[in-house]
Amino acid sequence: MKMNKKRQKIKDGKRGRKSILIELPEVKEKLLHAIRLGTNYVTACGYAGIDYRNHFRNWVEHAEEEINRPKGIRQKYKYLVDFWMELQEAKSEGEIVCLENIRSAGLLDWKAFAWLLARRYGYTEKTVIEGGDKPIQIENKTELISDLLAKFPDKDKKDE
Repeated sequence: MKMNKKRQKIKDGKRGRKSILIELPEVKEKLLHAIRLGTNYVTACGYAGIDYRNHFRNWVEHAEEEINRPKGIRQKYKYLVDFWMELQEAKSEGEIVCLENIRSAGLLDWKAFAWLLARRYGYTEKTVIEGGDKPIQIENKTELISDLLAKFPDKDKKDE
């Protein structure tokens, strides 16, 4: 008995269209470029011309399922895992570039360093929580930003 071609394709595992990630590498590159620049996923997908919900989110979810699969990554989904790894790299590259720029700005204006200390390391001024009969004052860290900045010489004051 002869198998028809349709059945043969299904049996060989070649059913359906190839993923956009495989067929249109320029779409993937546009998406990763936008993420490197710091855009959110929805904006990056719009820029690359793909749907966030039906494409991007599915790719990421399937890749994470494969990564966490106890039996290892299946060959037919390796391209998704590769994409997920490239995505993580693009996010990291974007973050590094932003931090380099903040650090460079900190050499000219101390406020950039203060901002970085507050966001990255949690150094803040005293926090006041309101809501009861009287406000509660909490110090978030043992060393406040003003204490840290006092350790650095003031650029405005010249050596006399």
